[in-house]
Amino acid sequence: MTTSFAAGSSVVGPSSTNEPVTKEGTYSWGDGLTFDGRTDAKSVGLDGLASGRNVNMLLVQNVYYYSVIPQASGRLKGKHWVRIDLPSVIGESNADAMTGGSDDPTQGIESLKYTRDARRVGKETVLGRAATHYHATLSKDDLGAAGPALGPESRKRLLQQFPGSVDSISFDIWIDGHDKPVRMKEDLDSMKVVVDYKKFGPAKPVRTPSSSDIADLSSLFRQMQTPRPRRSDTSGSGQAAG
Repeated sequence: MTTSFAAGSSVVGPSSTNEPVTKEGTYSWGDGLTFDGRTDAKSVGLDGLASGRNVNMLLVQNVYYYSVIPQASGRLKGKHWVRIDLPSVIGESNADAMTGGSDDPTQGIESLKYTRDARRVGKETVLGRAATHYHATLSKDDLGAAGPALGPESRKRLLQQFPGSVDSISFDIWIDGHDKPVRMKEDLDSMKVVVDYKKFGPAKPVRTPSSSDIADLSSLFRQMQTPRPRRSDTSGSGQAAG
């Protein structure tokens, strides 16, 4: 079953400005994570190609689509959308860690079962809804200590929450009377994530733009991810990479 929730999220991580990356829209899960909404144009490097502060954003099967103003020439000539295939830019496993680990919002509730220091903070009102606030820290060691109680699929899904070299995640979660999350805050060392879950309901299919109206920038972003050799890294040939 594919379910969706209307949400707003904010991510603060290492960047030139360290400003939060915000998104507002509808997430769907059950057959991979899908998003249909808007995000800050500057945070995704498209502020010079947007008609306003925000751009429309789609995420379907690990591929991002962003709306842009068509250009008179170049790759974006006559195009209203750019496409970025995440696995081709950062690799399949890294892409799954970024999008696959967060596909089910009830995963945060499941995580509470495997933490050693989960505690109930108290009753609070969040987004106008009565909720119970919990705080916990989940580590890879906690998942290892769970043993056979944690099946292989659940273990894989929970491990996808840990990007890169992160070994533990500190999080706060607010749960309503229907065992649905209302808000979740995660602290992953240099990155902090806040998600507000506003409304749950059946999912609607997300339609991707026509291929004729898309400029694929995956290769450009992949080149930006690849470090170029410095002059001090070359020796013997008398030539240096420029």
